[in-house]
Amino acid sequence: MVDNTVNFDDILSSEWNSWYKIKGKGAPKSKYEENKIRSLQGGFIAIFNEGLIQNKRAPEFNFDSEEEQNEIKVYKNFDESKFNFNSCPQEEILFYVNLDDEIIFTKEQNKQLDEKNLDEFENNCDKSLNEFINHPIIANVSPIAKNHSLITVYPEECLPQVIGQDILSLVLTTFKLSNSPHMRLGFNSLGAFSSVNHLHFQILYADELFPQEKIFPIEKANKKLVLCSTLQNDQEEINMYSVGVRVEELVGYIVKGLVFSPVGSEGQDISDIFSSLAFAVGAYTNILLDEQIPHNIFISERGQKIYVVPRQYENETKDYHHLCKPAFLETAGAFIVRDQKFFNELTIEGVHQFFNKYVQLSESQFNGTVSKFKSLLLQNFQ
Repeated sequence: MVDNTVNFDDILSSEWNSWYKIKGKGAPKSKYEENKIRSLQGGFIAIFNEGLIQNKRAPEFNFDSEEEQNEIKVYKNFDESKFNFNSCPQEEILFYVNLDDEIIFTKEQNKQLDEKNLDEFENNCDKSLNEFINHPIIANVSPIAKNHSLITVYPEECLPQVIGQDILSLVLTTFKLSNSPHMRLGFNSLGAFSSVNHLHFQILYADELFPQEKIFPIEKANKKLVLCSTLQNDQEEINMYSVGVRVEELVGYIVKGLVFSPVGSEGQDISDIFSSLAFAVGAYTNILLDEQIPHNIFISERGQKIYVVPRQYENETKDYHHLCKPAFLETAGAFIVRDQKFFNELTIEGVHQFFNKYVQLSESQFNGTVSKFKSLLLQNFQ
């Protein structure tokens, strides 16, 4: 029988520590203890780890190939000939989560399910075996910090690296399994330094990278209100959402972005909160997908605050190879610097210049996405 009392954070830490010690097949390609870390003004940090830079998996696209540059899109069909998580060594799999039923499975329990040996569990749950879909939690082989992992979503379905309402609502359930206020999830679309076109999110713990403040700089950024919506429609007899959303814009931060959080959520079920947030964020990312705008996503506060950063394509320039490859981690305020000299000399002013030139969308393009999103919500909801 499956032990439903297992805590997500405890099993992740235990299994991750065991994996981190292995040698050979599936072993870590770099060691986070070798990180050199510099604090920058405003709580930002710069990180340099030569092993991490040398061994980190290359992004999905080859920017030295003119043919592939012409095919770069935020949406691209899954390609089984390229690396995907179905081919990763079993040693890298830490455990499994069933997000629909909010259950954690060890590797052995998942194997028993595959072998159809858990009849008692099946009977008790009143479900057939094929209704159980377990999502693997996989160790990040190039960890930036302790417990840095991945959650792969429906890996056998071979879904591309695209986020939508249903996927986000499902993944937010991870926060219901965790007891840690420090857990964060990150997502990189294609064109925003996703190295694999196979649906996945990254798992990090803020207290591992920011042990004093225990939050990322993006979480401290100033914001201004864009809109509040109840997500209610008087013309409908039944409204799908019982929790409203607040949408704010980052102000004075290193990059433009929107911040989504719930309103009117007091006393509401957390699943209803996640449903409303997933709808709003999914509506915005659909606009970004339609316009082929890459984006990074950062999720904090137990899943109740979601940051979406639309940005330039990662192939705008090759200059960033000397500084960093800005993905969700960098847009959230932790910069993996690729050169020792730049690491030694980096200032927050240099970071602002870099993001301004190579990451940030133009004012008109960013405002255009916000305007379309506001129109969509205001046309359909109060």
